[in-house]
Amino acid sequence: MNIGIDARGVHGNKAGIAIYIEEIIKRINSKEEKKDRYILYSNKDIEINANLKDNIIIKKQETRMPGTFWLYFKLPKILKEDQIDVFWGTQHMLPKRNKYTKNIKFVLTIHDLAIKKLKTVGSLKNTLIQKLFLGKSIKNADKFVAISEATKNDIMELFKINEEKIKVVYNGSNIDMSANINEDEAKNIRKKFKIEDENPYIFFISTIEPRKNVETLIKAFDYIKSTEKSNLKLILAGGLGWKYDEALKLYETSKYKNDIIMPRIY
Repeated sequence: MNIGIDARGVHGNKAGIAIYIEEIIKRINSKEEKKDRYILYSNKDIEINANLKDNIIIKKQETRMPGTFWLYFKLPKILKEDQIDVFWGTQHMLPKRNKYTKNIKFVLTIHDLAIKKLKTVGSLKNTLIQKLFLGKSIKNADKFVAISEATKNDIMELFKINEEKIKVVYNGSNIDMSANINEDEAKNIRKKFKIEDENPYIFFISTIEPRKNVETLIKAFDYIKSTEKSNLKLILAGGLGWKYDEALKLYETSKYKNDIIMPRIY
C-alpha cells in the first residue's frame, strides 16, 4: 500500500502538530515490517530526527504558492502520479477531491475545533485557512482521527459526521518512561531552574499563545502569592507561539517575577 502524509511544518524548531507528525513517523520507521510505502509531502524542507528506512520517502516540491494552497490545488495530481492509496491529512486539511484523488482514501486528523467555537483563539492567517479549507476537508474525509473524546464530539456536533467514521487516538509521549536520573542529577536540574526541594510548584507545558490562556494563569499565580504566604513557584515550560507579548508583559511586570520560571525562553 502507498500511503501519503502531509508533513509540512516538520522542520526547524518543532512544536505541537509538527512534533505529533514526527513522532508517528519515527514509530513507523521503527517497525520491521516494510510492506507499505510512505511518502512525506511538503513544499519546504522536512527534518526528522531519525535515519529513515527506504520505504519512507521525503518528497519536497519547491513552490512560491502558500503551503495550504499548494496542498489543496497542486498535490492531487502528484498523489495520482505516485499511486497513493491512502492520504493522511495531519493538519485539518486534505487535498482537493477531483479526478486525480477520486479513488484515494482520505484520513483526516482533527486536533481540536476551538477555532470554530471560540473567538480570538487563532491567528488571522490560521482562521482564514480554516474558513477556506476545513469544511471542504471534513466533507471529503473517509475517516477521522480525533485526539480526544471532546474533539470527537465537536466533529459530530459542528459538522454532523457519523460517529462510526471517527476514531479517538490519544496523543502519546516521546519520553522514554524507562529513563531514570539519580538524585544528584535531579538536584542539579532543580538548582538550574531555581526549584528548591521544599518549594511546591505549578508546572505548565505548552506553547505560549492566547488560546492557552497563559495570561490568566499568571494573574492567578500573582493572586495566590499576594493573598497567601507561600513559596509556590510557577514554571512555564513552553516555547513562544503567536501574540505572546501580553503574557511576557505580565511576566515582566509581575511582583513575583522571581518565582516565575520560563526555562525555554530566558
